[in-house]
Amino acid sequence: MAKFEPKGSKRRIGLFGGTFDPIHLGHLLVAQEVLEKLKLDRIIFVPAYRAPHKKRKFITPYIHRIKMVNLAIKNNPNFCLSDCEIKRGGVSYTYLTLEYFQKIYPNGLLYLLMGLDQYNEIFTWKYPERIVKCAKIAVIGRNQKRPKIPEVCSRALKRKIVLKTLFVNTSEIEIAASEIRERVKKKKTIENLVVPDVWRYILKKNVYR
Repeated sequence: MAKFEPKGSKRRIGLFGGTFDPIHLGHLLVAQEVLEKLKLDRIIFVPAYRAPHKKRKFITPYIHRIKMVNLAIKNNPNFCLSDCEIKRGGVSYTYLTLEYFQKIYPNGLLYLLMGLDQYNEIFTWKYPERIVKCAKIAVIGRNQKRPKIPEVCSRALKRKIVLKTLFVNTSEIEIAASEIRERVKKKKTIENLVVPDVWRYILKKNVYR
């Protein structure tokens, strides 16, 4: 899994969470753009065991999702994988993951990558105050409109979230993992949507069929 630097290392780390079911070219392009624009040392992909806000009941077994992420990022020295949420099991709460990485990088600077849709819901996440205590929030996308923070948040929490948020203008890639899964079921090609090794793995292991 991820090869972390020694404790105390002053690194700028991007954390990219999700089910990655499967990881596709949109994930990789956005991650690379964020890495360059924020001058990060690395981006760590963190596959979820079970995402709290996923409505879809069935998620592909983690062994396949981890393998596909590994295949997708293996040629990029600035990308790595952590299986911390898989090992922890249960619902993959973001605050627990951030506190885990804060212990690994006590002198580092953590950036939590997320889309605008996720950011609009962050106030409903478990312990958002602990999330912003651990990391800056990097909202990714193009031509973003700043969301209106709901009134249910306390003034103190609103201020903390706003101060820890930055918006990163990235390419808008219209690729949906659900569409990839559906194409595989219909025996259609996905070779321009995922890296070749991931496509071969899906075929070999009969994932999504």
